[in-house]
Amino acid sequence: MAWAVDQLELSVSSRVLEVGCGHGRALTLACERVAPGSGHVTAVDRSPKMVAAAARRNASSVSAGRLTLLTGSFPGVHLDPGAFTHVFAFNVRAMQSPEALAEARRILSPGGRLALVAQHPTPARTAAAVAGVRDAMAAAGFRVVAEPRAALDPYPVAAVVAVSP
Repeated sequence: MAWAVDQLELSVSSRVLEVGCGHGRALTLACERVAPGSGHVTAVDRSPKMVAAAARRNASSVSAGRLTLLTGSFPGVHLDPGAFTHVFAFNVRAMQSPEALAEARRILSPGGRLALVAQHPTPARTAAAVAGVRDAMAAAGFRVVAEPRAALDPYPVAAVVAVSP
């Protein structure tokens, strides 16, 4: 998760959305990088149990006003146009759908960063996932700027990082 969040290049004033936050481990790391009142982190997950787990794990960030948690699907929850400087997801295959990528474009500010991260048991599966993500992002009008990879334990990880027009 730390590697994935590092790929975002967050600043204290970043406005971040994580799609599919699960237990909220990446949210903890993202919240450490933004400053309350200057930046903000939002997360959406379709599972009420995962949102509750993320809320427990990040209770101090929620109470400090640094983190907002939403239960629902993406796309589907109401998010304002241009509201985010960064959107990311970790192993969320639905994010490469045309609908999800169109929504990511709508909610990202111009020049905002979209990072989709894949981690699978083999380098071949990870590479295949990244290729699909890259092609889908390009088809949706994003400009791919990086494809970082790392041989992490226990599985290789890779990301596709793109910029919104």
